[in-house]
Amino acid sequence: HPKSSGISEKVIISAVFTYFEKLLSGADFSFSYKTPVGSGFNESQLYQRELDKIEYRERRVREAYEAGADTLEEYKENKQRLNAERERLMTLMADATKQEQRDPAADKAVLLQRIRTVYDVLKNDDVDHETKGVFIRSVVEEIVWDKEKDELSFRLYVS
Repeated sequence: HPKSSGISEKVIISAVFTYFEKLLSGADFSFSYKTPVGSGFNESQLYQRELDKIEYRERRVREAYEAGADTLEEYKENKQRLNAERERLMTLMADATKQEQRDPAADKAVLLQRIRTVYDVLKNDDVDHETKGVFIRSVVEEIVWDKEKDELSFRLYVS
């Protein structure tokens, strides 16, 4: 290679400071949402699976009644129990869906506060490099260096 394909730590640190200062001074920025590692869990999906199971149970209850295994009274009781469970799950699912909806303006404010905290930690000479790296990674998902343009771009995230 006629030129180096690496970038020094000092250059990156300086660029991070400069970028954070711009953001804290009011520069506009974009960010993405990132699910915390190990939480591949979505409450709405869980409740939907349970609702699907109720449909299956309703078919079984109907089949048991039609086959003569259950009386009309048992069929009605089972049907009421399953309807009550469906209503409960639908309420929980509606609540979970409300919680899953994000407010971008509020998330941006939270991210700016986190950036302020990270910036303060980075400026503190008493904090070791490893801790500073952890703090940077808490708001910066990726730093991309475009060698030809000699530019760094930052991808921020909120979890």
